Amino acid sequence: MKNSLIFFLPHFIIGGAGNSIKNIALLLRRQKVKITIISLGKNHYRSELLKNKIKIIELNIKRTIFAIFYIKIILREESKKFHTYFISNINYANVLTSIFLTSIKNIRIILIERTPVQELFFHNSLLEFVKKRFIYYLAANFYKKANAVIGNSKNLSKDWSKIINRTVRTIYPITEITKSKKTISN
Repeated sequence: MKNSLIFFLPHFIIGGAGNSIKNIALLLRRQKVKITIISLGKNHYRSELLKNKIKIIELNIKRTIFAIFYIKIILREESKKFHTYFISNINYANVLTSIFLTSIKNIRIILIERTPVQELFFHNSLLEFVKKRFIYYLAANFYKKANAVIGNSKNLSKDWSKIINRTVRTIYPITEITKSKKTISN
């Protein structure tokens, strides 16, 4: 059975996590791995990814909590045909993934954590305070259900390891390195 990787990033915009996932997908696609990317709304790398035969699913849903139920259907179908790895990115998506998707048989759940723990303790309003504490509490209790948790820096991985009481592996982001010439004009 062939492997299938499904990346989920709710807001697939230019820069940051979007760029990192695009680079990973392009690198893995060269190795003939089936790759699907799911986002909520527009994927800003759509044309480049489609050109490289990467499947794009843009769910017309605004909230991640509602999208999870559609993703569950996609995963159940995919897992019938492939060894499926679901890779979630960003803390609130990771929390929902670890709560709702770990029960699906024949898939492996990988969470990529990009948010330093300390960021969950800064807030500008009461609503933001409640939201971030809720994410922190759920992450501490549910990240354990995932098959693997990955951080994008050593300190971030170390901090999250303490909170979830399991090893968080560090994998640094893949970046594009381009050579540019400086031109000097008089």
